[in-house]
Parts: sequence; structure tokens; C-alpha cells
Amino acid sequence: MIISRKPPYSSTESDPEKTQMQINKLLRDYGVEGVQWTTRYDTNEVRLAFIVETEINGVKKKVGIEVTPPVFLAIRRTWDPKQGKYMKVNAPNWAQSFRLLYWWLKAKLEAVSYGLSTVEKEFLAQVMVQLPSGQKTTVGEALTNSIAKGTLMLGAEPEKSKVIDIEEEKKEEE
Repeated sequence: MIISRKPPYSSTESDPEKTQMQINKLLRDYGVEGVQWTTRYDTNEVRLAFIVETEINGVKKKVGIEVTPPVFLAIRRTWDPKQGKYMKVNAPNWAQSFRLLYWWLKAKLEAVSYGLSTVEKEFLAQVMVQLPSGQKTTVGEALTNSIAKGTLMLGAEPEKSKVIDIEEEKKEEE
């Protein structure tokens, strides 16, 4: 398991709106189109969706990408009119979340642009798909749910598809 560390950018002075504009410019500079933001701060929901063109097995495809940055909390002092004094509360630090998103996107886009990786490798978990049930989700969410259920269909028949249990395989080898 990856060890949790203190999140970066907690002291950024760049407000979320400025970083959002920088992200839009970054995406434009790398040829990304169809950028769409969903910002519902009242429900702690921020999503970025965009369309990127890639070539898979010699065929050009446009794929939709959806990214949800993490919500970092910070202790803030805010006025409480009921109590008539300042109170400390945990509130979302959107500036920090947006900075993390900016640098994450920049690293991925540069990796693709300079030939270190491909769009599908860098953004596979964020590719938007529609399930047979009609539900729209990302590849990462769909795979995570399949793994949690113990089944994973990768072109095989459903009865023969399952997630490999490493612990069981070790026992069988012994």
C-alpha cells in the first residue's frame, strides 16, 4: 500500500479560478478540445472533462476523459453569527486541489507529447465509457467495481472471467 504523505500545495497563493484558467490554457496548448468543468462547491464536487484525439492501432479516435481532483480540507477561521465569534472549521482548500490537478495534468500531457507514453496509457483510468446497463462511468471506476466483486471480464466468457487471487495462487503452488 502506498504511504499517505502530507499533500503538496497547501500554502499556494494561486486561487482556484486562476489555476482553472491555467489548466484551460495548458489543455489548449496540447491540442485538447471540448473542455468542460463542473464546479459545485456547495457539495464539494469538482470535475473536469475533455476530449483528446489519440491513435490506437493505427486508427484515430477521440476519447472523453473525466478527472475528479481530491478535496483537501484545511482549518479555517470563519465568523459564526449565532455564537458571535470566530470559529475554526474544516473547509475545502480548492486552491490546493486545483494546483495538484494542474501539475498532474501537465506531467501526463508532457509524457504523451514527448513520446514517453501514450494517451491511453496515461489516462486509461479516466476514459469515459458507457456500460451495457447504460450507466456512464470511467474505466477506472468500472474496473475497480469489477475487482471488488471478484469478476473481471476482458473479452472472455463471464463464467471464466475472474480476478486472480494472489494469496490463493501462492497456496496452490506450495
